Amino acid sequence: AFLADDNLGDSLDGVEALIRKHEDFDKSFAAQAEKVNSIDEYANRLIDSNHYASDEVREKRDGILERRQNIEELSKARRAK
Repeated sequence: AFLADDNLGDSLDGVEALIRKHEDFDKSFAAQAEKVNSIDEYANRLIDSNHYASDEVREKRDGILERRQNIEELSKARRAK
């Protein structure tokens, strides 16, 4: 929701508040990156060991990584505004 908001602030205080909000978002996103990386590594181990559900694990992992990439792109685009 935050990244899709078109509000860029209408005053200096508003802009500064949005910058702080984005910085807080970036910190939270960075903290989640470690968890996503762990999921990716674990999924790769399952897939490499020919786990019986390798196809489903691959599909879930790819979905998670794709969502992370989309969020990164939205965050960069929002910051560029």
